[in-house]
Amino acid sequence: MIENFVYLGATIGLLLTLYFSSVEDMKYHRISKKYVLVFFIIVIFYNNFAGASVEKTLAFIITLVIFSCITFASKGMFGFGDTLIISAIAWFIGDLIYLQYFYLTLCFCSLVIGAYFVLVNHKQNHKGFKKIFNNTMFVDKDNLKPGMVLANDYFMKGLTEKEIDDLKKFNDGPVLIKQTYPFIPVIFASFLIYVIMYNIVF
Repeated sequence: MIENFVYLGATIGLLLTLYFSSVEDMKYHRISKKYVLVFFIIVIFYNNFAGASVEKTLAFIITLVIFSCITFASKGMFGFGDTLIISAIAWFIGDLIYLQYFYLTLCFCSLVIGAYFVLVNHKQNHKGFKKIFNNTMFVDKDNLKPGMVLANDYFMKGLTEKEIDDLKKFNDGPVLIKQTYPFIPVIFASFLIYVIMYNIVF
């Protein structure tokens, strides 16, 4: 009974953290360290209560390695904050079989939500689909907005108000910005679907 209560509390805490992270990612194209820290604290607390295992640790390491490779291979288009969050989810799930179900859900949500963002960008900017995934543009420093990502930013951290002020002071010409898509909402949707399926179907 107590174990079920702790699991429910941890799950709700993770979903709430993912929700607020998604809001920030949608607005500023970044995830704060505080959300990553809260996420890990919840998972560590749950694992200490439920009992850590070799399989849980293995699930965490495998996921961390896979998505770290994706981060570096994509040159930062997939952020390292996203990798840490997904790895923590793998640690929370802990079962390698169920982790595969989560991966499948993540792939499905990535395709659906990714297609949505691509179509919205295509409709708003009237650009060909071939340019959508590798798109950079020069933006005048006076038109910079929080959340825009510098083209040379490997880990895809959206600009803050302070960073924009610094660019306006020390940069004379336009700034090269790259098109980005928020991924935390994809993780949030995937984990939510997984939790529903795990508790109803499995």
